[in-house]
Amino acid sequence: MDILVDSWSWLNLLEDQNDPCYRKTIKFLDNSDNSLYTTILNIYEVYYRAIDRIGDEAATEFIVSIKDRAKVVFIDEALAMSAAKIHKTEKLSSIDAFGYAAAMNLGAQLLTGDPDFKGKKNVIFID
Repeated sequence: MDILVDSWSWLNLLEDQNDPCYRKTIKFLDNSDNSLYTTILNIYEVYYRAIDRIGDEAATEFIVSIKDRAKVVFIDEALAMSAAKIHKTEKLSSIDAFGYAAAMNLGAQLLTGDPDFKGKKNVIFID
C-alpha cells in the first residue's frame, strides 16, 4: 500500500513506545509491503517541532531516519494548485493541505492522527 506519512505520524515516533498510537503508527511504518512518502513541508514541520522536543542534533538525525524510510515529495506547480483547492474546500492548514494533495496525487492513503483529518476520505486515522 502507498502511504503518505504526515507530520503527526512522524512526531508520534518521539512518544512513549508503549503508547497505543505509537504502536499503531509503527505497524504501518515497519510493514515492508508499504511504500512510504512524506512531503518536504512535513520534513520542515517535523524538524522545527523535534528541535524543541529532542534538540537540534537529535532532530537532524531524526530527519535523516525519516528520509531513509520515506520518499520525499517536493512541491511543483500542480501540487501547489491541488493543495490550494484542498486548503479552501477542506479547511485544512497549508501544510496539511499539501500532504493531503500529495496523497491524492500519488493514489496513497494519508497516515495521521491529526483530528483535522478525522472522517476524511483516503485517510488511515490513528487514535
